[in-house]
Amino acid sequence: MKKEIKLNRFPKMMILQYCRALKLGYSEKLAKAIGYAQALKYAIYKNRAFSYYKKSKKENIKNNNQNYKIEQFENFKVDENFKLTFIDNLPFVGKKKITESEFEKECLRKGIDNEILENMKRFYFNVLNNCEETLLKNENKFFNKVWKEIRDLNPLQSY
Repeated sequence: MKKEIKLNRFPKMMILQYCRALKLGYSEKLAKAIGYAQALKYAIYKNRAFSYYKKSKKENIKNNNQNYKIEQFENFKVDENFKLTFIDNLPFVGKKKITESEFEKECLRKGIDNEILENMKRFYFNVLNNCEETLLKNENKFFNKVWKEIRDLNPLQSY
C-alpha cells in the first residue's frame, strides 16, 4: 500500500534544486545543503514580497539586518550558478550556514522517506535531462522556464 503524502512547493523546490546541484557536479552533501538553501531563499523572497505589499507605504519598514555585516567573514563568496552566498563553503541564508542536515530534517518533517525521495529524484532528473547546461547555470532562466512549468505537478503521481 502506497503512503499518501501532500507536498507543498517548499519540498518540491528543495529536491529539484538538490537534483540541479547534483547535475551541475556538486557533491552529495553540498547539493543537499544547496537544495534546502534555495527553497529557503525563495520562501524568504515570497514572504518579503507579500509583507511589503501588505504594509502601507507610510509605515517605516525596519530592516533587521542593518547591524549585520557579511564582510566580517573571511571565506565569503557568491556561487554564480545559484546566486547564493557561501561562507566556509556552505550556503548562507537567513543569517545561518546551511548543511545537509537541514535537508534531511525537512524530508523527515514532510514524511519523505528514501523511497519517496528516490521517486522524486527520478522525476526531477527526467525534467533536468531535457535542459541545456546554460539553462541549468542561469538562476533566473531556470526559475522562469523550468520551475514555473513544473511547480504544481505532483512528482509522485507517476509512481
